[in-house]
Amino acid sequence: MKEKKTLALLALVPAFVLSSCFFYDGSVAEKAQFSSSKDGVGSFYSLLSLKDRDLSPLLKEGNCYNVTTDNIKGTGASIFKFKDECTTYLRFDDDIYFFAGGFGGFGFVNAVTCDYDGNGKADILYTYSWGSGIHRSVVSVFDLTTFMVTVLFSTFDDEAFSEDEWMSDLVLEKGISDGDPVYEAYISELSFGDGFLVSAASEEKLGKTIDFADYASNEPCSTKIGEASGDNVDPNWLDFTIEGWANAGTEERGRMIDSFLNQYRLDAFDLSEVERYLGQPDAKETVTLGTDPTQFGGYVYKYFLGNERSSPPIFRSSLTAL
Repeated sequence: MKEKKTLALLALVPAFVLSSCFFYDGSVAEKAQFSSSKDGVGSFYSLLSLKDRDLSPLLKEGNCYNVTTDNIKGTGASIFKFKDECTTYLRFDDDIYFFAGGFGGFGFVNAVTCDYDGNGKADILYTYSWGSGIHRSVVSVFDLTTFMVTVLFSTFDDEAFSEDEWMSDLVLEKGISDGDPVYEAYISELSFGDGFLVSAASEEKLGKTIDFADYASNEPCSTKIGEASGDNVDPNWLDFTIEGWANAGTEERGRMIDSFLNQYRLDAFDLSEVERYLGQPDAKETVTLGTDPTQFGGYVYKYFLGNERSSPPIFRSSLTAL
């Protein structure tokens, strides 16, 4: 009797992998969440160092924290913030995007999921604060389909906030009303853990309810790190380098200032560091203290810019370091 032989074929069904197609659930409320850990920091920092050849030496791996909260983890994105410097990046797969600055403020505060473009896929609505001289809290959206950032509003430029609320910080929450999501920005008192890593917030009052339709005309921009050129790059932006600044006129310096402020914190510089990065000032003033007798109080360095678009507004006519 012959032995029967059987050929068994194993068919493997390929799994469908979702990249930016994380479907959005608008029926789940999200209270404000805060988190900080060292999870994935080493991998993120190595990738950032490879992609950003001009990475500020002030942004040290030891000061970097993973601030991704549970509600954001489901999107596939990770958020990393440098304490003290308050600079924040978003990582998605092997790409890194500049997410939030914090010069003169607290940087990234918190985020909730949303569907900003109405395509049924998750996006990230988030808030952060900055402003040397005029503090303001900013609300933006990171679109996880186009990977573009759209600034919606700030406490400084939105008439919903009075002048005495410009210095306030906003915390976002997502509520549910009649089965639909409602996005609310609350004026809050922030609490901090290590450095400027937000650990909690005490809501004081509702600042405003956010209607995405109000911002349909706001222009999105690319913040992808290592993207030297392309249609999505802000044409008014120039990357700051010490050599480039030294050889630039006032118009070009005006286009570099946003890049400079995103990389460095002037309040962490002494005058020798100011001169190292920006050279000799265009104007220098001596500050005296109104004591009896009068005492020396320092210097004001002014670097003239040639445009009216640089942010923050306090730097429109000159960049000042005391």
